[in-house]
Amino acid sequence: ISGVPTDANGNYNSFPECKTKVQVFFGALDISTSAAYKVTASSGVAGQWDDENRTYTVTALSKDSGYVDIQSTYFRTYRHKRLDIVKQKQGLQGTSGKDGRTY
Repeated sequence: ISGVPTDANGNYNSFPECKTKVQVFFGALDISTSAAYKVTASSGVAGQWDDENRTYTVTALSKDSGYVDIQSTYFRTYRHKRLDIVKQKQGLQGTSGKDGRTY
């Protein structure tokens, strides 16, 4: 799980570094460069897959949470990894409506 610090309303000034790197092993053999990858991000998650480095970098999260699924295939062997991303809201939400104080 990767947490994204935000204000109480879920907003952030700049998106923090949020990424995952994939390594695939067949027994003790690292087959990461030989495997094929399928990457699917949930609604609200923006980012990009770097196939050469096998890294997915999240660049934005418009919902309170989301995920990135990465499936690797090596011959007929399939592996799956999920990166969960969650906004970590800081402070209290809402105002009194009278004096503008935040509660």
